[in-house]
Amino acid sequence: MARRKMNLATLDLNTGDIKDGVFVYCPKKQHSSFSGDGFVVMSQVRASMLANSDLSKTTFRVLMKLISILDMDNLIAINQSELAAEMGLHKQHFGNSIKELLAESIIIEGAKLGKSKSYRLNAYYGWKGSTENHNDALEKDPIPLSDRMKQSGIESVIDGGKKSK
Repeated sequence: MARRKMNLATLDLNTGDIKDGVFVYCPKKQHSSFSGDGFVVMSQVRASMLANSDLSKTTFRVLMKLISILDMDNLIAINQSELAAEMGLHKQHFGNSIKELLAESIIIEGAKLGKSKSYRLNAYYGWKGSTENHNDALEKDPIPLSDRMKQSGIESVIDGGKKSK
């Protein structure tokens, strides 16, 4: 079959003139309605695991607060006393929640920043930052993806994320 040559032109809607060449439409970049409020991408599988977990109500509240102040590349830099006071929690209860989140590997301990400790949200739960940096964080994770999948009860992403029996 012979290819037919396309004959394209651009029409000036104001004058009706046909212009040689083709103008390319480049729409303005659309911004998410979340962009001013911050945006975090969460794993639905991990969110379901958290919803069905035995985390205490206080620990779950602390986790949601930490996610709400998440910085780029999942950095969480906090002063526990200040955050506990802001949430109306005793600092010991806040600290116990942090320990529980660390024990469950939901957050990971980071470097000390001045007088405050830093943490990171485990990249398998959610991510704030570029896709490239997320992939790097997943590659550097000390627990291989296959082991994480087994922990989650998932056989294989290739098999459509079917649950293990």
